[in-house]
Amino acid sequence: MLVIQLSERFIEAILDNNTGNSSSECLELICSLFLLHQHSPFLFHRHFNKLELLQSHECIKKAVQCMILKYPHFGRLYGRVRSTSHYSWHELQNTLVSHNITGSRGVGFSNLGNTCYFNSLVQALWLSVPFQMDVIFNRVESSILSELRRVFLNLSYSVRDSFSPDTLFHVVRPPWFSFGSQQDSAELLRHMFHLISSGSGSSGSQPSNPLSEGLAGGRDLGSLESSKYRQYYSSNKDVSTESQPSQIITKHFQGVQEVTIVCDTCGTASSKEETFLFLSLPCDKGPTKLENLITSCLATEKLIQENQYHCEACATKSDATRKTTLNKMPDTFIFTINRFSYDKELKCRSKLLTKVEVPAVLHFTSQLDSTFKLVTHGQTTAATLDTTSNRTYQLYGTVVHSGSSTESGHYYTYGVPSTYSSPSVLSQCLCFNDSRVSLINQDLVNCPNTASDTPYLLFYQCVPSEPPLIDLEVGELSEILSSNVKWLQQQVNVTDSNQSQVQKPPDDQDDEDSKREVYARGCHGNEFAAGSSRFIY
Repeated sequence: MLVIQLSERFIEAILDNNTGNSSSECLELICSLFLLHQHSPFLFHRHFNKLELLQSHECIKKAVQCMILKYPHFGRLYGRVRSTSHYSWHELQNTLVSHNITGSRGVGFSNLGNTCYFNSLVQALWLSVPFQMDVIFNRVESSILSELRRVFLNLSYSVRDSFSPDTLFHVVRPPWFSFGSQQDSAELLRHMFHLISSGSGSSGSQPSNPLSEGLAGGRDLGSLESSKYRQYYSSNKDVSTESQPSQIITKHFQGVQEVTIVCDTCGTASSKEETFLFLSLPCDKGPTKLENLITSCLATEKLIQENQYHCEACATKSDATRKTTLNKMPDTFIFTINRFSYDKELKCRSKLLTKVEVPAVLHFTSQLDSTFKLVTHGQTTAATLDTTSNRTYQLYGTVVHSGSSTESGHYYTYGVPSTYSSPSVLSQCLCFNDSRVSLINQDLVNCPNTASDTPYLLFYQCVPSEPPLIDLEVGELSEILSSNVKWLQQQVNVTDSNQSQVQKPPDDQDDEDSKREVYARGCHGNEFAAGSSRFIY
C-alpha cells in the first residue's frame, strides 16, 4: 500500500505543477506508473482531464488509449477521446503486456470438470463488446444476467490469472447435460440465449420457447435438435410461446429470414418469416469456404420424394421449391459449422475434419426486394439498391473444437474484442484455453492450424459498432477491486518468499523450482509467460 500511495503522490505532484514543459523522461515515468497501477481504474479517472490536456505528447496519448482499452466501461468520461485513437488493438495490447499487466491478456476460467465447452463460449461472448456492454449496464433482476454480469466484470477488471465461474455454470447448464462430461458448446449457446430471452430468474417472467425460433430455413440442425433438447422444451410446462424475447438478445443477435415454398403443380406460394439467433451451416466433406456454406444454406432447394410438400390448394403432397432469404441482418452474426456425419454401417456419429477457409470480412448487399445477399469471392451485384443498407461483418472470435471425435475433445477460443477487430489487427489475437490466456502472434483467420482443431462457432460483428456513452458506478467494482488488492499482496508475498529461498543450498533450490507456477501458458506451443517477480501494485 505504501508503493501505491507514493506513486499516487508523485503523479499528482507532476500533473498539478505541469506547465507544459515537462521532460520526456518525466512523462514516460508518469505513463509507466499509470500502466502499472493495476488494481483500480480510479487513479486514471481522477487525472483524466489533466492527461487529456497533455495528449500532444505521444507517450501520454498512447498511455491514455491503453487505459481506455484496459477499463472500457466509462464511455461518458472518455467521450471523443476514445474515438480519435489512431492506435491499433495490437499496438495497445503489446504496450499493456510489456508492462506485465495480467488482466491485459484477459482472465482465464477454472475448468470445473470437462467444462471447456462452457468456458470457451462465455469467453467468446465477453469478446462481443456491444453485448458485453449491455449485460454490464443491464439492471434487470435476472439470475442469469446478474451472474453473467458478475463474470463479465471480473473478465474486464480482475488482475488475477483466472477465477472460477461456478455459479454461472450451474445457472446456465441445461438439465440434460451430465455434470463432468463433455458437451456441445453450440447447444449450450442456444440454451443460454433461451434463458436470457425468457428472463429466467426475473419476477413475473415467462420463458419463450426456443423451438419456435427457426435456424437455417428450418433444415436439419444436427446436434442442436437433439432428442433430449426437443423433449425438454416440448414437455416443460413453464414454457410459453407467447412471451417476447428479451431485448438484449433481440438487439444483438436476432435476424429475420423468410422461407417461401412454391408448389410445382399449382404454383401456389406460401411464405413465412422466422427469427434466428445464429445460422447452422451443414459442412461438406471436401475443402470449402465459409461463403460457400452460407450460399448453400440459403440456396433454392427442391422438395421431392420423401421430402414432398403438402400443398393445401392441391390437398395432397407435391413436388415443390423452397427458397430462404435474409430479410433482416443481426448486428452480431454467429455461424455454427455442423461437423457431424452419421455412419449408417457403424451406427454412430463421426466428426468431419473438413478444412473450411474463414474470411476476415463478410459483405452482404441490400437487394431490390429488400433482402440481403452474400457477396462471394470479391464479386459485385447489379441488384444493389441502397449502399447505405449494405452490411459488412468483421471476424472477431472463433470457438475451436480440438479432437477427431464428436463425443470427446477440447474447446478453446481465439479472438479480439469486437470493437477493436479489423483486418489490420488479425496478425495477433488472444487464445483463451480454460485458465490459460495468451497473446499469440498468429493470424485470427488461420487459427487453428492443425487438422483436428476445427472452427466450430464463428463470431462476426457488423461495423462500425460504437460503445455506449455510459459510466459504471464506483460501488459496482468494489468487490473486484478489493479482491485485486488482496491478490497483488499475495503476489508480493510470493515474490519475497522466492527471493528468500535463493539463499538456500542448491539441493533445496532444485526442489522448489519444480513447484513454481508458469503464468498464462498458451495453446499448442504458443505462450506468453510473465515471471512471478514482476513489479506490480
